[in-house]
Amino acid sequence: MKHPVSPLLKTDTLRRLLPPLAAVLACILVTIVYVASFWQGDALAYPLEYPVDEYDPYVQQFDALQKGQWHIDCAPSDELMQLENPYDPAQRENVEFVYDLAYYDGAYYSYFGTVPIFTVMYPYYWLTGDLPHPLVVQTVFLLLFAVCMPLAVYTLGQRLFASVPPAWLSVVAFSATVSSLQLLQGRGDGAFYYIASTSGMAFLALFVLLLFQGVFAERGRTRGVWFLLAGAAFALCLHSRVMTAFSALFFLVPTILFGIVLKKENGKIPWKTVLGELGCLACFAVIGVALALWLNHIRFGHPLEFGTRYQLTVADPSTYRLNFRELSYALYYYFFAPLGTNQDTGFLDMQYGEIGKLGRFLYVDAHFGLLVIPFLWLMLLIPVTAAVKTKNRAFGVTALSAFFGTFVMAWMDFCLGGVIFRYLCDLSVTVAVLAALGACWVIETVHACRRPFWRYGGYAAFGIFLLFSLWKTARLMAVDNYNLWSMSPDSLFFQLFS
Repeated sequence: MKHPVSPLLKTDTLRRLLPPLAAVLACILVTIVYVASFWQGDALAYPLEYPVDEYDPYVQQFDALQKGQWHIDCAPSDELMQLENPYDPAQRENVEFVYDLAYYDGAYYSYFGTVPIFTVMYPYYWLTGDLPHPLVVQTVFLLLFAVCMPLAVYTLGQRLFASVPPAWLSVVAFSATVSSLQLLQGRGDGAFYYIASTSGMAFLALFVLLLFQGVFAERGRTRGVWFLLAGAAFALCLHSRVMTAFSALFFLVPTILFGIVLKKENGKIPWKTVLGELGCLACFAVIGVALALWLNHIRFGHPLEFGTRYQLTVADPSTYRLNFRELSYALYYYFFAPLGTNQDTGFLDMQYGEIGKLGRFLYVDAHFGLLVIPFLWLMLLIPVTAAVKTKNRAFGVTALSAFFGTFVMAWMDFCLGGVIFRYLCDLSVTVAVLAALGACWVIETVHACRRPFWRYGGYAAFGIFLLFSLWKTARLMAVDNYNLWSMSPDSLFFQLFS
């Protein structure tokens, strides 16, 4: 006996919405469960109860803005101001200073982006009179990413690989989202460092979603609106974390060329329409760039100085230079460095230790390479995918630009920052998107098999691979004892993943 099917389930709209909605809901659920494992949501009273130097840079910057200034309301010590080079850690020994702020022209500044302050902290303050705990701020961006990333991947897969079944697209979108390491960026240790990471990744995912929604839309007002919003997302990404926004350019430049400028209509390029679309895309993006340059000038005396050169940190950042000879080190530590094993718990653990033979100081902290996650191996299929889909020149150029752009980002982060898993946020979104496209090509190839044995066998093999990747990712989320999976040797998660 056949059961009656609800008329709602027969509608094309609902059938189209269910797969991406399922991916989004799954990502939101995983995010909530993960965040709950280390949740600390106590609000911070404002006015501040303790000296401002005891708070994180976002709270310090909020306090400064409340007082009508950009510099932090904390006076540098006389000993610090008298140093010949205050950025040299050796000279700062036994000198009182505030760690990891920018010191310039006799004042402290925060070099962290201001987007989390204006998008989360101020609304929270206006509603409650208090300031949110850093993990609350972080969770907002984790949830934003959990919505935008699967939708971006699903949109790209649906348009570029039309023969891939929606259910598979949903699985790929979920896998790409959890493999992007955004959850690990929100693990809660020194939360303010990761606010920049999670905020930048969230707005980068939003940018990719809006940009390609515009590219795939029919020419008209709707297309212009998508581009306008994409420009705004880029500006928000820029004011979250500059290096993450820089990675967006590897998507943006070829998309402008092939998705806007060279997109013909009735065999011709409608230049008036092209200029209008470019104007929409540039509107908020240019405003965001101009605002960043202005902030740099009034704080650090130069439009292109973001403050990192004046950091009071483990080394003198002004000595950092791009060095092509360090490319091989960058590729190894950002893509191929393995995980270790914690001898006490049996959990996977990150690598530590110095890197020799560079001839200079390099900041090294907990790290591993992106390709420890099996799903991200699929990004290596992008050159093959671009070669096979020769009829879609725009896809090939954009995918290859993003592919090689990840190597550029790894090199820049290595030379100008160092090695820590936090810096992976600048390329993990792009790598996850590329891996998702590689996954879609694999599924499309399997789907094209005429013999059922090979088709269903291929589906089963690829499904097992995705489950294996999710299991490896779940184990990775348990590193360093920062969540419920490793809180107690008697816990279920400890037994499952140790």
